[in-house]
Amino acid sequence: MDSTPTTKDNFTFEGDIFHDNVHQTLYLVSDTPPFMGDFSLETIVSGGNLSTRWQHTLSSTSDMSLMIYYDTTRRSKDIYDEKRDNIDMEFQHHFAAGNNNDIIWGVRYRYTHGDFSGSFPAMVEPVKKHDDLYSAFIQDEISFFNNSVHLTLGSKFEHNDYTGFEMQPGARLMWEINARNKIWGAVSRAVRTPSIAETDVTMPYSAFDSGIPGVPLVAEVAGNKNFKSEKLTAYELGYRFIPAKSFSVDTALFYNDYDDLRNAQQTAPYFKGTSLVQDLIFDNNTHGRACGGEIAAAFRRSDFFKCDLAYSFLQTDLNGRHVGGFPKHQASIRGEFAFTKTIELNTWLRYVNQYSTTYILSGSSVLSGSTDYQIDNYFTMDLQLRWKITPKIEFSLAGQNLLQGHHVEFVQETFSEPVEIGRSFYGKITLNF
Repeated sequence: MDSTPTTKDNFTFEGDIFHDNVHQTLYLVSDTPPFMGDFSLETIVSGGNLSTRWQHTLSSTSDMSLMIYYDTTRRSKDIYDEKRDNIDMEFQHHFAAGNNNDIIWGVRYRYTHGDFSGSFPAMVEPVKKHDDLYSAFIQDEISFFNNSVHLTLGSKFEHNDYTGFEMQPGARLMWEINARNKIWGAVSRAVRTPSIAETDVTMPYSAFDSGIPGVPLVAEVAGNKNFKSEKLTAYELGYRFIPAKSFSVDTALFYNDYDDLRNAQQTAPYFKGTSLVQDLIFDNNTHGRACGGEIAAAFRRSDFFKCDLAYSFLQTDLNGRHVGGFPKHQASIRGEFAFTKTIELNTWLRYVNQYSTTYILSGSSVLSGSTDYQIDNYFTMDLQLRWKITPKIEFSLAGQNLLQGHHVEFVQETFSEPVEIGRSFYGKITLNF
């Protein structure tokens, strides 16, 4: 429901409910040789949410908003059982201070409660837990030299139950040299706070023959109550060139410096029941960097033809060594052809080069150092034909991944086999009223 009770107030209220049955086959630790096997699971997922938002205009240069959100989820018969309830409240205020300062600030509180009773094989301790998150932010955009230079300064402040107080400042400068040339740069700090999986969960993820008849060697990840936040300092530099109204080019370079990244330390094997267990305990003993750049061009030829081209390059390393998990080269071309006022064709060609990623399955293990999975490069295309039959009725027909029969785009680290993306087709009718 959307309502505008006055000219200065907007009110929104909405909610969702859902229930899903997820059928999947997971590759989990087994009690019998070869101590790993396929298990068919039917995961039941259900829940709902409610949210309300109020926006109020104070003046031509000032406004405020208040948001309250609640959701509940239930997940059962999976590798873990979870019941979770969240309450989220946020207030924001925007105003202009004089002619050169545009300020926005806000506060937020989030409460979450989780119940993991009955989880298996994942074990969560404590079984029931609640977390409080308090945060605030402030940002000021300052204009200089007849609005040709904009300096944006701000920071987010947060207190969570895992690592305590965190601060994430940032600064951005943009210089509009003239109508055709703009240059900008930014420096910012961000953190990724721990999740419950890194502090409170213990779970076997792989098993092998230990050499002792009938006794498996089980690799088990274990949470660490002292796990710290992962930290990032990002440096960015960009340039926009607009030689004509129908053509623009954007380029950007970046360098990311990471610290306290997640790693895992092996413990000495020990007997646990009838198994030999080796724990991998999460810690923060890894640092790294990522650097790269991207270029994007946009071309508009009246209303008949629009085209967007993009290319990106990414290089990563951890502790001085190159790591996989991310494609180094990606490129795409999007085109839009308006043959008539009612018929339009959209195309998207994209290329991703081959890369290796972490994959702990089918006998591979971080214990043996064999964790790489090669994802081949792929080049494919999507097409969509849209026909506006009447001003209120539209029909569209689309095909996806048309150039290759099947290809892998992503591999989960463990528990599931790689899944290939195939060709697909769909039609859609949209009615506006």
